[in-house]
Amino acid sequence: MDDAVIMAAGRPVLLLPNDGSVSALARRVLSAWSGTREAGRAVVDAPPLLQQAQDVRIISLGPDKPDASPDEADLATCTALVRHHIKCKATERIAAHADVDRSLTEQAIG
Repeated sequence: MDDAVIMAAGRPVLLLPNDGSVSALARRVLSAWSGTREAGRAVVDAPPLLQQAQDVRIISLGPDKPDASPDEADLATCTALVRHHIKCKATERIAAHADVDRSLTEQAIG
């Protein structure tokens, strides 16, 4: 999938495995967070899916950070989701110049 499509969607994007297997649907949900209005809108639109998940991860997209740790916005996003009874964890930061599609896939299956 073209990274630009995901980044420009402005709504939640549901990615399914290429092999057609959907048995893990809604078990692990990733939210690629860029701090933009569109990313915020996607998170606000997603609670029905997120509440069914066993594992919700907020993954930042942006400039490199030496320790690749979540920033305050990631943690605040998780805190807001927890208030809606959604189990959430802020994970590592993905550099904006990285292969976003591959990085998200690794997080989804790992």
